[in-house]
Amino acid sequence: MNKAAFTTDISFQHLQLEMARLDILLHRQIQRFQKTTLPPPETNAPLGRFYMSGEQAMSLLQRPLGAAYELLDNETAAPYHQALADVEQQIAGLVSFAENSGTPTRLVRLALALGLDRFDLNVFLIALAPQLDGRFSKLYAFLLDDLTRKRPSVSLILDLLCPPMPERLLHLAHFSEDAPLLRHRLINLASETGAGRPPLIDQALFPDERIAAW
Repeated sequence: MNKAAFTTDISFQHLQLEMARLDILLHRQIQRFQKTTLPPPETNAPLGRFYMSGEQAMSLLQRPLGAAYELLDNETAAPYHQALADVEQQIAGLVSFAENSGTPTRLVRLALALGLDRFDLNVFLIALAPQLDGRFSKLYAFLLDDLTRKRPSVSLILDLLCPPMPERLLHLAHFSEDAPLLRHRLINLASETGAGRPPLIDQALFPDERIAAW
């Protein structure tokens, strides 16, 4: 195998492992979502999905700041912790092997060239995923509780990557105009519905299609 073919192959393996990691994060978040879902609206609500009952409103008020979901119990959470640890070990081993072979993977080269930290790279991969496999759009729509939305929101990304604590809001700095992700135009933030400009946490992420093709 020549060097170019080797680089392409190992870069694809790296991407596959990163998508496997995202699968685990999404599976865990679906478990959390189903545990945290608001009480159903009253059956005679005249406006259906556009109606919020008093019980639903009180349920929202009972959540502390930054607690978008309930934590899983230790028994339920343990397999996810182990699965994430396993795939992250595989990623680290592959990245190290590629670097020692003198052919860093494309994702590693991208991160080094643009000054991305691990959180930035995670955000980019979550935004990129629907370009690679349509099922991610459906999973994002489910977790956003809105089947018309196909792109991850900033809030969903915080749910996937951060614990439900106020400190997670510190990561909003990664979505500022002068942070690497937006400064280098790896992602764009916009309303997915086209109805004005929503708050930052509700904005959708769109990856640069040129980077996706690369």
